[in-house]
Amino acid sequence: MEIMDRHFSRALFSLGDNVVEFNREKFREEILGRCKFYSIYGNHEDMEWLSTLQNFDGTPVLLRDAEVVTVGDM
Repeated sequence: MEIMDRHFSRALFSLGDNVVEFNREKFREEILGRCKFYSIYGNHEDMEWLSTLQNFDGTPVLLRDAEVVTVGDM
């Protein structure tokens, strides 16, 4: 959270294989409530959970194969 605050993050990207246990409710509140979050999947994902996540604007967190997203003016 400190890094996000320091860099005014508008989006975070996950490249999959998230095998570290974490507090899912805290993730929803502190990450999805502050910036856009996008993820591709690896072979160690909880796809059921990941596919239910949405950003604050309703866009899905889980990207489709070959999907491209634009953040800001880039």
